[in-house]
Amino acid sequence: MTRLTMLLLTLVFNGLPSMGSAQAQDGGSRSSAFGWSSKRAEVRAQTRWSLDEWLKQRERMKWSDLWLQMNSPSPYE
Repeated sequence: MTRLTMLLLTLVFNGLPSMGSAQAQDGGSRSSAFGWSSKRAEVRAQTRWSLDEWLKQRERMKWSDLWLQMNSPSPYE
């Protein structure tokens, strides 16, 4: 990656220097400085998958693929 890209990513993830005054005015909440609401964060947290759920889904998909492989007709028949 170029240096400019790395600099932009660093500024985005660490917060822009000009956002410091906005954060101080509203009590230091980083989310409100960027315009994110806590309600949206709560909704996203409820729909987020956990690692356990992902592993269970992966296991179900593996068994489904195995069943389909065993029960599908052979292409040579």
